Parts: sequence; C-alpha cells; structure tokens
Amino acid sequence: MNIVLPILAACLLPICIIHSEPTSPPIPPEMKALTPLLGTWTETEFVSKVAEWTPTEIRRHGGTAIARWILDGRYLADDRPAAADGSGHHGLWSCNAEEKAYHFTYFGAAGDRLELTCQWDAASQTMTSTGPMPNGVTMRGTTRFPSANTKVWHVIATDAAGKVFLDISATETRAATN
Repeated sequence: MNIVLPILAACLLPICIIHSEPTSPPIPPEMKALTPLLGTWTETEFVSKVAEWTPTEIRRHGGTAIARWILDGRYLADDRPAAADGSGHHGLWSCNAEEKAYHFTYFGAAGDRLELTCQWDAASQTMTSTGPMPNGVTMRGTTRFPSANTKVWHVIATDAAGKVFLDISATETRAATN
C-alpha cells in the first residue's frame, strides 16, 4: 500500500494539471489609465443644447453616476440609476492593448446602445472618443480631468454635412470616499 499511493499520485497529477482551470492572462497595465473615472460622481452642471434629437434645451444638476471595477479589474462599469427623465445608463469600459485603444459600450435607459473607441492622453488627462451612430451620424467626445475630483465631458453627434443631432456637456464632482 505504501508504494501504491505515490504511483497513483504520480499518474493522477498530470491529469489534474491538464484538466485544471486555465489561468487568466494578466490585466493589461493600460487599464490603470481608467482609474480617474472611478468613484461616485455628481453633476454640478448638465446642459443638452437644442439639436435635431433634443428640440428643447435641458439643464439639470444633481444626477449621480458610479464607476467601479468589475470582473477582477478587467472592466470598469459606469452606472447611472434610471431617472424619471430617461437618463439612466449602464456603460462598460474595456481596453484593447493590441489596438492601443479603449472601448466604451453605452446602454441607455431608452434602449439605445453606442460603442465608442477612445484614446487616453495622460499629459492632458483627457480621453477622446468617437463612434458611429445610425444614419451616418458620428459621435465624438472628450472627458477631461482638470483636477483629481472634477470631470468635464462633452459629446457632440453630427453627420457628414455638419448637422448637429446632439450636443451635451457636463461638469461632475467626485464624492469624497470614507
């Protein structure tokens, strides 16, 4: 019996290794560039200008969004709870190290979805983004961090002729962490 156990272990160990769960690849170091987005953000000012899709100007403040790591830091979830004005969303940030680009997928409370390709400029603390929308419209945006707890973003959607379909900007402040 004393010899059977080591022989059995020697035979089963390679099988267990072959059938064990694969290890995940390391998290790309580029994900650290998304760190400024983390936290709970409150709108100090939100403006949606008159445009094709927004026939009246909208101004508000006080809305809250929360950005947090999910799936062990492989993605950043950006959530705004559903609000009476339909402004709720779920967004997902990811990084493609091979493309040297970030991606943001937006799911809106109205059933809309948008995919943006983004670039981070560490020197200016600015994320620029662009993405196609239906009917030849393109969304372009910037999110910049003038300070550690201030985020200023602007998105504009235009067609090839320059017609403005959407023009939104906001300033948000990060809530203090306890």
